[in-house]
Amino acid sequence: MLAALSVPFGRMPTWFTALIVLVIVVLLVSSLHGSAPLSQIFGRAPRYEGVFEYAALVAAGWAAARLLGPRAPREAYVHTVRAVAVASILLAFFALLESLGLRPLATDLDRPGSLAGNATDQGLLGALFVALLGAVLLGAWQRTGRTPWWALSGVAAGGVSVGLSGSRAALLAIAVVIIGLAVRLVVRSRRRARAIWAGAGAVVLVVGTLLVVPAMRGRVFSNALATQTVGDRFIIWAQSWRLFASSPWLGVGPNGYQDAITPYFGDEWYQRTPVGTVLDSPHNVVVQAAVTGGIVGFVIGVILIVAVAVVGWHHLATAHTVRSDLLAGALLAVGGVGLALLTHVSSPTTLVPLSALVGMLIAVGPDSEGGGRSRTGTVLSAALVGSLAVCTVADAQLLAARRAAAIGDLGRAESAFASAQTLRPWDVDISLTAARAYAAALESGVTDATEPARQWADQALSRLPLSSDANFIAGMIAVDLKDADAAVADLRAAARLSPADPRIHHQLGLVLLVVGDASGAVDELQRALQLAPDSIATRAALDEACAEAPEVDCAG
Repeated sequence: MLAALSVPFGRMPTWFTALIVLVIVVLLVSSLHGSAPLSQIFGRAPRYEGVFEYAALVAAGWAAARLLGPRAPREAYVHTVRAVAVASILLAFFALLESLGLRPLATDLDRPGSLAGNATDQGLLGALFVALLGAVLLGAWQRTGRTPWWALSGVAAGGVSVGLSGSRAALLAIAVVIIGLAVRLVVRSRRRARAIWAGAGAVVLVVGTLLVVPAMRGRVFSNALATQTVGDRFIIWAQSWRLFASSPWLGVGPNGYQDAITPYFGDEWYQRTPVGTVLDSPHNVVVQAAVTGGIVGFVIGVILIVAVAVVGWHHLATAHTVRSDLLAGALLAVGGVGLALLTHVSSPTTLVPLSALVGMLIAVGPDSEGGGRSRTGTVLSAALVGSLAVCTVADAQLLAARRAAAIGDLGRAESAFASAQTLRPWDVDISLTAARAYAAALESGVTDATEPARQWADQALSRLPLSSDANFIAGMIAVDLKDADAAVADLRAAARLSPADPRIHHQLGLVLLVVGDASGAVDELQRALQLAPDSIATRAALDEACAEAPEVDCAG
């Protein structure tokens, strides 16, 4: 909004705007072919990709192009360097507090991620800061022989954030950044041989120092969970490829991945991850583009990436002094962090600053000299701010509702859930969250939760018929309500949508045993035991089912 009210020093090029409009059309069409079109357009829990996130990304790029375009004064770049340095220092400060065992921002995560909320995002932001400020530091030193202390402080803080994140993706990103900075040092130096040795030494020193940090060293060399996640990535990518092959042209649309991927889980999936885990991303930004937008979306995405790289490189070749430094840093940041996103979940934490850097890289001169504020930009940014404020109030209501349901205050819970749904009528996950909360209340003996549980479960199921989670929760609520027929129908649907989930087969087997279908119960419980061979509860239930059905072969 402030950018819209300022004097423009640049603008987005027409070709970029046209490609963005084309991307929006593709995503809109793919969403309309999804299982929950309106929610896929606006966003679904837990990632909430959609209108609001995409609007924020476009706004970040537009604002950066307007404020840091080719006609921006030197002061604009100086303020940018200082602002980025302050951000880097704050990120490192909270990361240090967390490394000392403090939790200024309450969380139950083992790797809380400082102000980024996620350890890998913390590391990627640190690498981004090192790229941007490192190029400024190097450029100023080569031109004047002086050290800009804001940039130096930001680079040091960025390195701290990377090291304390313990993230291999961040280590990869900063390695690319440091190598890029070393190459730039060599290319711009008059004493090439000396610069090569200095650059190589810098790469070894930085990467070696990061590996000395216990958090990083443990994740790279000796952490069993970290080793497993590497194998998990290959499984996720293989599953995602099968999903892409099933809908190659349109994809599954934004927010469609989490429901569409469950039928492709292999039998080993829940042996590697906690049962009930929501896989909401393929953990690879390129695969995500292909799965979300299909072949058309993937091709447009590749064109965008190539165009940004070519135009950014051209603008770098014609820029001077501090603008040249910032453009070089932006290219390194986009390249390094973009490469790391081939193994990590994308999020606004990293995509918003990357979008801003893209806006700066591709910006062209404004339409006219001394232009004024943008009325359209002001209206659109005000609308975005207002919409996000409403969504945030809904979040507060949703949190209050979950807490109230957990302590049995159903009146307060129902009022808060209803308010959240009114504020975000497109959000189907509010009904799913409410159904899950009331199901937990029923299991704990709160009989007054019967009617709201049924209502919210029916609403969730009607709006998410292809969600294994919605069908499973509806089935469990039907079990608590002693509605065996509904429970069997819902749990069978959940099993079809997520055939590798052992808890679904276990619960379906128990219900079939209750309704007298001992043979069907044996089949489901055997399947559950195949998926979770260490489950004592499933083994006991299978023994009971076999006793009820002596004609069934229970061997093995």
